Amino acid sequence: MTPGRAKPDGVAMTYVLTNNFAGDVETYRRIAERVEPFAEGLVARYTGQNERGLAITTVWQSKAHADRFTAEHLMPAVHEFAGPAAGQPDGVHVDFETFDEFVAAR
Repeated sequence: MTPGRAKPDGVAMTYVLTNNFAGDVETYRRIAERVEPFAEGLVARYTGQNERGLAITTVWQSKAHADRFTAEHLMPAVHEFAGPAAGQPDGVHVDFETFDEFVAAR
């Protein structure tokens, strides 16, 4: 991604989603390995751990990309590796479509 503003202010650009899940790093990595080839529209993913478990933030080209990936690939893999009750956010769920974006040079 080129540093600077990606599109003019006021234009929806990307969809950002943050969730916390109970879980472990090994299971997360197995799921990620299974679904990554199908992550059409995924711009970036940031994953870490906090007091609630796994914290995952994804940046998508659009909400439609995120919704399709979640329904068709992510949730089936989560249920396969972590069980049918897995995959529910643990108290933290934040999502929004952006109206402005700035990417700093690295």
